[in-house]
Amino acid sequence: MFLAGLAGCAQGAEPAFRVSDTVVIAPEGKPDANPSSKDDDGEKGDKENRRSNKDDGKRNDKDDKRSDDGDKGDKGDKDDGDDCEEGSNAAAKLAIDVTFLSPAGKTVSDATGLTFITGGGSIHENKVYDSSFWGTYPLYFVGTTMNFDVSLTNLKGKGKCGNKPIKKLEVDANSFVLGLDGSEGAAIGSPSEWKVDELAPGQTVVFEGVVSIGAQPSGLDVTRVRVYHNKNKKNPQAGLLKEHKAVWCPPDAE
Repeated sequence: MFLAGLAGCAQGAEPAFRVSDTVVIAPEGKPDANPSSKDDDGEKGDKENRRSNKDDGKRNDKDDKRSDDGDKGDKGDKDDGDDCEEGSNAAAKLAIDVTFLSPAGKTVSDATGLTFITGGGSIHENKVYDSSFWGTYPLYFVGTTMNFDVSLTNLKGKGKCGNKPIKKLEVDANSFVLGLDGSEGAAIGSPSEWKVDELAPGQTVVFEGVVSIGAQPSGLDVTRVRVYHNKNKKNPQAGLLKEHKAVWCPPDAE
């Protein structure tokens, strides 16, 4: 039994005026006193108009370019936000399993307490755990070792993250005495740690762990596996992706 843990394109400003809007008309019946001067003035006006139009065109081009840059920035932000390697996306794709190897027997936990069953018979103990820990678990004796495998699988999923690898994973496994209420008590043995550079979609990796069982009270124990992405040594919880707990049990040494 396993327990878990666009932005739109901005429009450029309208030019202040266009050449076609500016027409120079001489008053009727009055010849130009200085035609060349008026022609010069008209040419100057036309040049100023053309210069203004050119400047407005440049401003429009700059506005369009800024709008395009904004669109690119928005798209970049969107891609950065949909991270397939961390957070809920990666956690949903990651499956963790623990397999206990070569147990010496089994322990049954129920409303009556614990029953230790081996090839030599059975022993009952009136130690009742929370109902969420009722079940059948592998049994190991004090003074021996408990060997186990931890497997990680990148499940294939739907959407853009479904076929993406999960990278830079760190895994640790720690074992504890389990309290009657499910709390973690004294540590058992030493922690095991592993690293995964990349886990491709559909790929499974298996790690081998071992715990030396020293002197301790009889009852249920738990091995807790945690998987991190870019684990932060100062604040490991910040990179925690997923946690998985698996229960086992040593009977009384006697």
